[in-house]
Amino acid sequence: MKETKTLNFIHYGCHHKANLNSGDTLLFQIVRDLFDSQADQKINWNLKQIWDEVTERDIDEINNQSDAIIIGGGGVFLKDQQGSDANNSGWQWNCKVDLVAKINVPIIMFAVGYNRFRGQEEFNQNFSKSLIEISKKSPFFSLRNNGSIEAIKPYIKNDNIDYSNIFRQFCPTTIINKIPQHANKEKEKVLDKKILSFNAAFDRTSMRSLNPKKMYNDTCLAIKEAVNRDWQIVACSHKFMDKEIESYLKKHNINYEARDLTEASPQEIIDHYSSVDLSVGMRGHSQLIPFGLNKFIFSFISHDKLSFFLEDLNLTDMGSEIDSPRFINDFATFLDKLDQDPSEILDRLKQAQNYVWDETLNNFKIIGGVIEHL
Repeated sequence: MKETKTLNFIHYGCHHKANLNSGDTLLFQIVRDLFDSQADQKINWNLKQIWDEVTERDIDEINNQSDAIIIGGGGVFLKDQQGSDANNSGWQWNCKVDLVAKINVPIIMFAVGYNRFRGQEEFNQNFSKSLIEISKKSPFFSLRNNGSIEAIKPYIKNDNIDYSNIFRQFCPTTIINKIPQHANKEKEKVLDKKILSFNAAFDRTSMRSLNPKKMYNDTCLAIKEAVNRDWQIVACSHKFMDKEIESYLKKHNINYEARDLTEASPQEIIDHYSSVDLSVGMRGHSQLIPFGLNKFIFSFISHDKLSFFLEDLNLTDMGSEIDSPRFINDFATFLDKLDQDPSEILDRLKQAQNYVWDETLNNFKIIGGVIEHL
């Protein structure tokens, strides 16, 4: 690599808390931290909101002033994200297909996710066209789990595409304590105080369950299993709407401390998850972030993305479908195992994270080859 060159990257994402979702607040910062730690050259970052419509003038700026575009990470393959307009592309990057065709610099799709909900209507016709055009310009097109990869492949089926440029790149929040800028944030403690962070997601509730009220009541019945084992509960909101779980907790007479991360800074989010022992959650980043800090996790599954993550790392016993008749029992069984042998579970989590880190380093060898020719 040419060590003297400064790279100019445009980063499309939800910046400056645009989404008021703590997972995204941390994620996009961690993407840049990871690139900064792996690149031999200094990177100048030009942050662009993924929801802002890309214009002809933007394309001129990209081609004349930038070395590459980074899109991601995040579950950006979603058509109905509040604040976005998916008409031009079918997903959250608001760029018309004919403008994508005019881009002359590499597009690196980094750790993006297929966030379509169960039973959600199909993407519009521009979705496939957009991805096909991007894939022509993307030497590194990565999704954050195998489930997302398999879901996306049919949309980019084309005679000229053999999928060889499609890679798996786990969400970078899963390796927070491997990134040099954050390595000192790891805290080695095993069930130090038995603090449980509980996140319930309240977006698109009818797509999460056929009976949302029963779903949230069942999550509280599961949390009671933890209370019975002397866990202290922290009701953790990633978005303001998540605070609705507090009425359910009160109804079930569960004592809890409230922690709202909606407007928190990246460091405050890291500090929260560094301070707990177990994170139980419905939102993806309520699992990915603590995993990245070597904390115990258990997924309350109402969206495929949580299953995809656990399946890829052979951690399926660390989650359960909320609508399953075995849901509460599965969580109780996990808590018992955690009490009996926490070190064994922590070792599995660390081995899984090492696997993610090794795969990430291999991916950056590929990305480095792209950068080398800029």
